[in-house]
Amino acid sequence: QPFVEIGAFGRDFDRPAAGDGLGRNGIGGEAKVGVTVARDDLTGEVALGYGYEWLKDDGLDDISGLIGSASLSWDATELLRLTATATTSFEPTSTAGASGVLKRIGGGTVTYALAPNAFVVAGGELTLEDYVGIDRNVTTTALKAGVGYKLNRSVELGLDGEHKIVRSSEAGGDYTDSSVTATLTLRQ
Repeated sequence: QPFVEIGAFGRDFDRPAAGDGLGRNGIGGEAKVGVTVARDDLTGEVALGYGYEWLKDDGLDDISGLIGSASLSWDATELLRLTATATTSFEPTSTAGASGVLKRIGGGTVTYALAPNAFVVAGGELTLEDYVGIDRNVTTTALKAGVGYKLNRSVELGLDGEHKIVRSSEAGGDYTDSSVTATLTLRQ
């Protein structure tokens, strides 16, 4: 199923950024063309287009670029599900001299059912952040793994681990971060 998606947005901040005193208020829009897939073993959608944001302050560059989104889920077997996602967005920033951030995220996960109510999941994600107006790029690589157990249709327990590696073109911006999260999910 093909589709066309057109959107508009506005940003109106209550005060200028502390770093440079410039206001990052603006208006923007995007247009994408895509397809939706709905089969027994494959579901999702893929879209590609172009976005533009006009900033009101003349001291800042406008933001524009190729944008896209994708979310696909493939049930390879009854026990194995592969999922891939990708998004592009314009994000605000208070970094001095930067108009905003063109952010691209891509990732994938593998989920394996150990039993009807227990599963393991593993995956990774790559995030690229390109700052508009200054020479700064940030790359984040994240590796994730976890386990889940469904007590019933409404209650699920989980334990997730994540390791992030952040590399920045700005001096002193590199770091790593590891975390473990326990979750309790309630559904109605």
